Amino acid sequence: MRLTPERFILYWARNDNQALQAERQYLNLLRKHAVGTTPAMDILPDIVDYTKRKIVSRCQKLARHYGLNQENQKLGVENLMNVDTRTVGYQRLEGQLKRRSVIKPERRLVDYLDALLRGIARVDTQAKTLNLAGIIGQAFELCTKEYKLEGLVVREQSDRFRKLADYLDVISRFRMEMARLRSKGIREIRFEQVWSKRKLFNKR
Repeated sequence: MRLTPERFILYWARNDNQALQAERQYLNLLRKHAVGTTPAMDILPDIVDYTKRKIVSRCQKLARHYGLNQENQKLGVENLMNVDTRTVGYQRLEGQLKRRSVIKPERRLVDYLDALLRGIARVDTQAKTLNLAGIIGQAFELCTKEYKLEGLVVREQSDRFRKLADYLDVISRFRMEMARLRSKGIREIRFEQVWSKRKLFNKR
């Protein structure tokens, strides 16, 4: 990264040119919307298109953690995440999500979590963009400051959901950072590729 009085350059280390192309498109999309007012959820499908392979990989890792995959959905099992429904934190989260109409009044939070996990387990490289965007939106709802999945499950589990939520959260954080830079007089924002140190060392 290089920061001058009028220019911000982010150096992106990647030796795989094919992967770099998708990542540059992703970063340029974030830059395009850095000063916009388009809702983050409306931008998310474009984000998914550029990062789909990584999102699918993270979905599959999360599903495997619970022993789920496309063939094994554990349809006869309830409360796949083994959440303690008697805790105050569980009751609070369930109530908050119902007030936001994320969960229907007659539905339990554990049912919602089970359906979400099974949906994640069905994800593959052929998944539709809007389906992936929906999963990310649901993960984000569970990981915002107001609604804490963390504390109801072990840290490793909540971290896996957070990694999915980050694809939506990054839009707002990127906007905030770009606004901060522009407030300091930065007028040019640019991304440039560099070779990673590992590649350079291997050449010697």
